[in-house]
Amino acid sequence: AVKLDEGGGNGGNGGNGDVLMALANKAWICREFVGEAPARSALDKALVSADTVPEISQAVEGQELAEEASEKQEALAKGYARLVALKATWEVGLTQGEKPPEGALKSVQELLNKALRVQNKWHGGESVATARLLVQLGRTSHLLGSAITAEGFFRAAVDQCSDAGKLDSLEVPDLARRLCLAQANRAYGELLKDWESREADGAKLVGESTRSSSKLPHQAEVVANVFPPTVSTPAM
Repeated sequence: AVKLDEGGGNGGNGGNGDVLMALANKAWICREFVGEAPARSALDKALVSADTVPEISQAVEGQELAEEASEKQEALAKGYARLVALKATWEVGLTQGEKPPEGALKSVQELLNKALRVQNKWHGGESVATARLLVQLGRTSHLLGSAITAEGFFRAAVDQCSDAGKLDSLEVPDLARRLCLAQANRAYGELLKDWESREADGAKLVGESTRSSSKLPHQAEVVANVFPPTVSTPAM
């Protein structure tokens, strides 16, 4: 299993949270440039290791956490949310392909809900990382046939990303937010296209997503995935 650093991580205050984010980035890069199987293996090992971090289990169980550790907790929440969002996307094919088995969907739904509790506990639920989880929960609910629940998740994700930054900005937070908003609108639109009498609204949202995606620089997805917004924004 991947060993998490119990010290200061990369020298900052993120500790294990920095390590979790690094593992998520490594898995994403591995999938893009090496292959699916080794990327999934790396991601699974990272999640197994994450489950051994006491602060994560404490947050999931609703235990009170020391206020002085809040920065570390925030970093842990973001790293853990990122790992789970990747797991949801890859394991059940939420982005494309055939509908996965119901059992797999429910397992991922449980994992996403756990990550959302961790994220809300440490970060107040207002972040691009949270919005990514909401989009994945919406997609999972859509595939499970819970249209009203899915719509609630998508609306919440869109609301969190509605301040989509400057259209010409190459800052990492702006790229990540705009990319997430485009993904949320597309997923929401696909839901409405399957909803009787709301097909036109769905087509409109999908078109809006396509237009906004086309305005993003070609490197936006790579940048936003390899350097998702963290406690401190890496230099470009």
